[in-house]
Amino acid sequence: MATPAMALLNRLSHLTRLMGTTSSRSVVSAMDPKEFVTNAVNQDSIVIFSKTWCSYSSNAKRLIKGLALPEGKTVKIYELDLRDDGDDIQDALRDLTDQGTVPNIFINKQWVGGSSDLTKVKAKGQLDELIAAPPPAQIQWKARPQPNAPSTSSTR
Repeated sequence: MATPAMALLNRLSHLTRLMGTTSSRSVVSAMDPKEFVTNAVNQDSIVIFSKTWCSYSSNAKRLIKGLALPEGKTVKIYELDLRDDGDDIQDALRDLTDQGTVPNIFINKQWVGGSSDLTKVKAKGQLDELIAAPPPAQIQWKARPQPNAPSTSSTR
């Protein structure tokens, strides 16, 4: 007979698999951490580098999980504290984005920043547009997206 605690653990395990969250501490990538991050960001529409215990990471994951994503858009969450190479990946993220904290969020190859940055994009009504937009050819590492930003070019 399953106890309520066992049922909850089974449900959490199921949700973790659905969201693509890495759940094993023994997970380690054989490739260079920067190459791993690059491949991860190129592979999925939304990528969150997170830690299971981080409240900011939890907020970002909750916000993303609550979205109705367009068909074909994928989400991948990497829990760095559950990976043997998590510290190396976080160091690589710091080098690539100048942000050393989690969550570190990418949408369509564009670095969004952290939880507060994601919340600001959503509050401005720009998150759906960012998700639906086609990804750029190259990963945008350090420049946060500016949907609907006024042009800075002159028309003279």
